[in-house]
Amino acid sequence: MKKFLLVLVAVLLVSTVAYAEYNPLSFKNKEPNGFRCLKWGTELSAIGGMRVIGEEKEKMLKLCIREGDRLRFGSAKLKEILYIFWNDKLWAVYMSTSGYQNAQRLKKAAYKAFGKPYKDPRGERYYWSGKRTGIVLEILSEAADFALFSVAISEQREAFLLSCGGVFRTPVCRRLAKLPP
Repeated sequence: MKKFLLVLVAVLLVSTVAYAEYNPLSFKNKEPNGFRCLKWGTELSAIGGMRVIGEEKEKMLKLCIREGDRLRFGSAKLKEILYIFWNDKLWAVYMSTSGYQNAQRLKKAAYKAFGKPYKDPRGERYYWSGKRTGIVLEILSEAADFALFSVAISEQREAFLLSCGGVFRTPVCRRLAKLPP
């Protein structure tokens, strides 16, 4: 569950920073509208093989893995692929690698798949910012973290949280979040 919280915090922070800086040159006509065959906003119940491994009901978040998932991106071997759902809709996908070579392979595959990103001058962090999708790749010394997320669902979630004051105390917010009164 600790990992669930860390992943969610990372994706939440990244999504608000990355989509705020839309860059039309980021993807060069390669902007995805989801991950693999899954489109952003697809209902959790409509995707076969998903298993919920963590949940935060008050934040309407579910962390899932997909049975039989191919743990590769390009030639990079992935440690894991985690699917994050908000309000039961596919919001983000998080992947990680271990080892320097795999991290570099992931970077190369991301460049090939999505084009040249914005590089953060403070470290080895790369951003692709589109109208539909935001992507963040962070290369660490012996690993990499890679997240793709829906810009629209990030905006919906942020608006919802702001309307509820970030907590679900009002009956309307509790009902929308499918929480008991």
